[in-house]
Amino acid sequence: MIAILYKNINYVIPITLLVITFASIGGFHAGLFNTYLDVLDPKHNYVTEAYDDENSEYVIFKQGGSVSVFCNVKSLEGDRFCGLSIYLSEDLSDGLDLSRYDELELSVSYFSPSQDTKIRVFLKNFDHELSKPDDDLSLKYNAVRFEAGHSRETIQIPTRYFQVETWWTDLLNVDYEHSQVDLTNVSVIELTSHEFPLPKIGEYRITLHSMEFKGRSIDEFSLIWWLFILWLIVSVYLLNRQRLVYISRNEVLKQVSNQDSLTQLLNRRGLGEYFSQIKKEKTSDDVVTLIYLDLDNFKRINDSFGHLVGDSVLIETCKRIAHLVNDCQKNKDCSDSAIGRISGDEFVLLLLNCKAPLIPDLSAKILEKIAEPIKTGNRLICDLNASLGVTQSALANKPITFSDLLEQGDAAMYFAKQSGKNQYKFFDRQVQEKIMLKRKISTTLRYALNTHAFTLMYMPIYHIESLEVAGAEVLLRCIDPSMEGIGPDQFISVAEEFGMIKEIDLWVIEEVFRILQSSGLCESNPDFRISVNISAEEMNDIHFPDVLAKLAQQYAVSPACIELEITETRLVDIDASNIDVLQRIRALGFRLALDDFGTGYTAFNQLYHYPVDQLKIDRSFINELHEGCKHAVMVDAILSIANSYQYETVAEGVETQDQLTLLREKGCDLAQGYFLSKPLKWVHFVELPGVKIYESSPSA
Repeated sequence: MIAILYKNINYVIPITLLVITFASIGGFHAGLFNTYLDVLDPKHNYVTEAYDDENSEYVIFKQGGSVSVFCNVKSLEGDRFCGLSIYLSEDLSDGLDLSRYDELELSVSYFSPSQDTKIRVFLKNFDHELSKPDDDLSLKYNAVRFEAGHSRETIQIPTRYFQVETWWTDLLNVDYEHSQVDLTNVSVIELTSHEFPLPKIGEYRITLHSMEFKGRSIDEFSLIWWLFILWLIVSVYLLNRQRLVYISRNEVLKQVSNQDSLTQLLNRRGLGEYFSQIKKEKTSDDVVTLIYLDLDNFKRINDSFGHLVGDSVLIETCKRIAHLVNDCQKNKDCSDSAIGRISGDEFVLLLLNCKAPLIPDLSAKILEKIAEPIKTGNRLICDLNASLGVTQSALANKPITFSDLLEQGDAAMYFAKQSGKNQYKFFDRQVQEKIMLKRKISTTLRYALNTHAFTLMYMPIYHIESLEVAGAEVLLRCIDPSMEGIGPDQFISVAEEFGMIKEIDLWVIEEVFRILQSSGLCESNPDFRISVNISAEEMNDIHFPDVLAKLAQQYAVSPACIELEITETRLVDIDASNIDVLQRIRALGFRLALDDFGTGYTAFNQLYHYPVDQLKIDRSFINELHEGCKHAVMVDAILSIANSYQYETVAEGVETQDQLTLLREKGCDLAQGYFLSKPLKWVHFVELPGVKIYESSPSA
């Protein structure tokens, strides 16, 4: 179906645009683009106050969504007026932009002992040139007056009817330019009696039943203009596409050994040859800059839209990068350049004699260009980003090779990814130290595997209602002295990078089986579960379920006693074969848990397809958990979904009694964290109340 649409895209896009055009114009006249601001809506929590003077008594009263002010004038001396103020912000200098609304609709009733029943509405705007945050009179008084009456009446007032009060312009001696209506920063709305001062003793009452500003998010002219621009862009795209199709039908592109077949860029070999050539022709002043670029989460595009769309994205990305590099050469900011694709979503730029101040700017422009939406077929890709690593070297001063530069650029790029992605990093001492640290960690891990320099700790997991021990999460520690201060959050990623993670996983799993067999924990505590984290590598191994089955049989341990944890972020990259591996593991009797839930990109409606039994709520949602906070909303959502799918829930990182109490009230099943217990050695874990083992338990 996608192929058919892509083949007939010249017809599909115009038809789609016609539908969008008529739908947009029709939706505009049907009110689709209307916007509203209900001033009295409780969700805004705007502060309402009454006027106050020494000769009158004022009472403000709220009922049923309306606001009333009762003014009892006791004397005809001094200032006498009746009104109420609605503060749209605590800071007068930080108001709301009401200029985008065309109309004010309000319903007001006004009782007065006098014959005058007119009401004034002031939209008091903070002007940064004239107004002062602590001076109410310095706010610009945009006003309109109308007849209210005793009964509730609704009136529509176009905002263009407002005028600046002349007494205000006279008071502040305001020039003509600043005497115009301005509703761009309204911080106070006031309703007052028209008469000032009030002419009679008695009770006055103003009741504001409703107040709503109405407007449109876009006017009709702008809508038609943007539709025209859209048609223009798509027309250019279709014409260009037709041109490319025509060229592709009449020319056969020659593939060479140093060229990438998809993008027509150099490949790794081609880049190496280019580097060798410029190194031969080098002068004493020549400097080469390498930018290593890796697209962030590109696999998600392939998985979501298919490889055809993914290839189009890669090609468009190359074009954008090439355009920027060509501009550098045209502007003589660098003397020569080459661009290559060295793997699926990784690119390398080589720039000769690039001006030093330009490199950060060029790197930022590359990130900016890649982040721009990419139109491919009938899809718009809007979430593409990249991580860049930058390194430089003088060709004459050092015997540097292309592999050296590539390693440095790759290390800087990896540092950019670790720092949050969508950014660039230079290869410097910090990156060099990280490279050395990774090499040191990898060497130590290899030695630790050979000498069994690992140990396991156990983080108790508790039933949240009874606070009885329900099991434990296994935590890996390396006891080699050179690894002091380096925890699994650091060395696990290194183990994955250097291909040791499967060996470590197997050691941990087999050690858990050994301890469970020796202690008899599963037989003595049939409801206990020991949780073990597994790497994403295991989901790619079709033989992993067979390894688990063999260990369970060898150690005579029930699989139901063991729960395997998968980090949620790893689910972004899994496919049908990975899910099949998980289903086979679950079919053996092992339980599966989704660890650090809430930090990845799993849509709640996708959970049904994953064969898991438990959701572990990430500690980032628990750290600052309190009723009403955004984290509480997220926790509520996770618990609700878990309840719908009948998943068990565990809260990680519980640090306070308040957090525990709130989680209990919300219906979370289990909890772990330092408030309940720190990680324990096995000998201390089995001493916890309710944990039963054979008397000859191992001292692991």
